[in-house]
Formats: sequence, C-alpha cells, structure tokens
Amino acid sequence: MVKRLPAIAFDLETTGLSPLKGHRVIEIGAVRIEAGQPGETFHSLVDSGRTIPPNVREINGITQAMLQNGLSTEKAFRNFRKFCGHATLVAHNAPFDKLFLQYEYSRFGWGLSNQILCTLKLSRQKLTDLPNYQLETVAKHLLGDTAIENMKPHRALDDARLVAQIWLALEDK
Repeated sequence: MVKRLPAIAFDLETTGLSPLKGHRVIEIGAVRIEAGQPGETFHSLVDSGRTIPPNVREINGITQAMLQNGLSTEKAFRNFRKFCGHATLVAHNAPFDKLFLQYEYSRFGWGLSNQILCTLKLSRQKLTDLPNYQLETVAKHLLGDTAIENMKPHRALDDARLVAQIWLALEDK
C-alpha cells in the first residue's frame, strides 16, 4: 500500500499571466487530499478591483458581475491560508500559481512556506507519450474521458478537483 501524504490541490484563475504586470487573482479553488482521497473543498471568487480582459472572460467565463459578490483579496487569501495550513500544495503548472501566491501573500506581509509540487512537471516525467501536458489531456489519459465530462474548464475549483485526482493517480505510478 502506498503511503500518501496530506496535501492541498489548488488552482487560481487570474486576469492575466503576471502579477508583475498588474494581473491579479480572481478565483481560488482547492481540495484537501487525505488518506488517498479528495475531501473538503475551498472556493472563493476574489474581487481584486481589476477589470477582467475579454480574452480572459472567454477562457474562464468569469464576469465582473460575478466578482461583485466575491471576497476582498485579503479576506479570500486569509481564508485560503487558513484552509491550507502547513500542508503541501499541489498545482498543475505550479510555478505560475506560486508566483501569484507569493505576490498576494507579500502584499499582506505574509510569507509562503508551504512546499509546492507540480503535476505538470510530474506528468512530463512519468507520462512520456502524451501529445501535450495540458490539464485536460493528462486527466483524460490518467482518469478516462469521463473525468472532465461535468467540469467547467478553467474554473478554479473544477481544475483543483482534477489536480487532486491526477496527483493521486501519479502517486501510484
């Protein structure tokens, strides 16, 4: 039997590709993984005060109106930090998510001490025959076509759920 460490699979949706260019987080999704199973979830829309560019809205479907009911950036990330505690964090393309986490945490004087692991990197190491390593491609390969049937792609909680399942499948390889 494989010993599985507790972890938090997470995903961030953002207004662009770099916080250094003024882009901000607009959605956080996370899934606690314990005893080899996905469990408790965390989700928050984030009212970052930034306008969502049309190309981003087309990708994730998040609108300005949706963010009006979102939490402030500080409250959303304070809640996320509490949910995560000191657990290992797991993301697909973790350097991207880590950059935004570090940026947001630093704005409030917080450090980011959690270990962060990457399912994209691990997929490239363990699954050498895929045409690409996008989240949906890896999920279909490891979990079957039905894994993404009822998912909204590029929405933080659904993507975090896929990351959790991919992480568990990759741990077994």
